[in-house]
Amino acid sequence: MLRALNNAIDRALKYLCSICLITIVVLFLIEVLFRYILKISFAWSWEVNRIAFIWMCFMGAAVALRKRGHIRFEIIIGRLKSRPQVLMSLFCDVLALAFFIFLLKEGYTVYNLARMTKFPTLRISQGWMFAALPSSALIMLIYVIELAINDVAKIMVRTGEGHEAV
Repeated sequence: MLRALNNAIDRALKYLCSICLITIVVLFLIEVLFRYILKISFAWSWEVNRIAFIWMCFMGAAVALRKRGHIRFEIIIGRLKSRPQVLMSLFCDVLALAFFIFLLKEGYTVYNLARMTKFPTLRISQGWMFAALPSSALIMLIYVIELAINDVAKIMVRTGEGHEAV
């Protein structure tokens, strides 16, 4: 169940990141062409690009987390035997879980402060930009739970107590 939910979230995030990247590239291209050829500048394009870039970065970080694509100490972990590797991975999952709970709480606080102000040219709430922080923290929290469950399942399978992972 959790794996199916996370697969759906993962597909949606990849789609969102693709849309953000396309938006950034197209708007920068249009901005450069209009500015240097037609001598016209769009102030709003920088704000849209900033929102798209922030959402792309935070959601891309969530996608990378699920694939365990972030920087890890592979030199140290790779020298450990199988069980200590899984235990170290589980320890890191618990630390990440605590961090994402903190990030979710504080990100929501930042969002609440930012939603009161508006972008100068777009005239929309800056909350749209800052909502990326608590949103990605929640998604990463869900992903870390799945990773931790899988690590616990690996430990239990190795001791003969477990069943198939999530």
